[in-house]
Amino acid sequence: MSGDKVLVALSGGTQSTVTAWLLKKQGMQVRGVYFDFYGKPNTQDILSQYERKLGFSIQLVNVKEQIEKLLLAELTDSLLAGQIPNIKQTFHQKFLLPALFDLKGLQFQKVAAGYRVLLQNDSVNNIVRVNRYPEPELDEAVLLVGLNPQQIGSMELPLGGIPNSMTQKIADELQLYEEGKVLQTDWRALEDALSERVKVDVSKHAEVVGKGGERIGATEDFTQIKLTSSFPDPQDPKLLYTVWDIDPSTRKITVGKKELRKVKEIHLKDASWFARADLGFETLSCNMAWNLKMKPVPVKILQFEGNRLKAYFDQPLEGLAADIYNGQSVVWVIGSELLGGARVMSVL
Repeated sequence: MSGDKVLVALSGGTQSTVTAWLLKKQGMQVRGVYFDFYGKPNTQDILSQYERKLGFSIQLVNVKEQIEKLLLAELTDSLLAGQIPNIKQTFHQKFLLPALFDLKGLQFQKVAAGYRVLLQNDSVNNIVRVNRYPEPELDEAVLLVGLNPQQIGSMELPLGGIPNSMTQKIADELQLYEEGKVLQTDWRALEDALSERVKVDVSKHAEVVGKGGERIGATEDFTQIKLTSSFPDPQDPKLLYTVWDIDPSTRKITVGKKELRKVKEIHLKDASWFARADLGFETLSCNMAWNLKMKPVPVKILQFEGNRLKAYFDQPLEGLAADIYNGQSVVWVIGSELLGGARVMSVL
């Protein structure tokens, strides 16, 4: 609403800066916040450049130590499980959004981020519905998993209503960036840098090796691995190794040939609804997506304990369609509307 005070999370990239500019053009009182986890010496100078171009103040919050601790823990847990971490998703869900809502307090009516998510007001039911971005391969609604309807209702996500090409055009016209003066997060570079610092105490874990002795990965607790069970290929998670031998004395697990991963059922935790105050259901048939670049698949969801759910697939998922692991976020969909989401607790 015009005149509202809105706090915008800025990363320095195209999406967040265009978001802030659009909200200012709509007449909102914009203030930016930049969570700095790089600690570069010229960050404040670059933010001053952004302030002059965008026409509002930006608060610098140093979170380098806090973010490193959070992301290192995520990397360690993922690598131990032979999984591919998603540190961008971890940052947004476990740090940025909670921090943004904490800062909102009583001073701001709204918070905003540069997410490609389409929010639509349903005045009849007095709720805000979350819909898939018109270009589904760019949809970022999975980042909202964990938010409640009140939080969704206090968000401004203007990029959800315009084509991505228009976002790029606006950014070019703003001429915001000067050579050597850009604040933009390189998630892949950050992941590589943090990965070099991950230290795993192998004495507490089991090594997973191939029949020729080559190292495949590691598992956090070898007692949970059984003969003929499976271990995901860390480089190609849609494939599984078959466990052939377990040696408790050396804590070494030997695996055989790869086969296509199959998923029949998953258990979910931290379930939240985007446009409903509570779960309030016993069963729900809908579509589910965990990588929004993929076509959602039919699923039946059962509530079994508070915000914990079970999801059953009519047909087992195989190959790329089965690329789902503990800790991942999922959303469930009816038509173009995203009903809510949860985090994967276990895959069966």
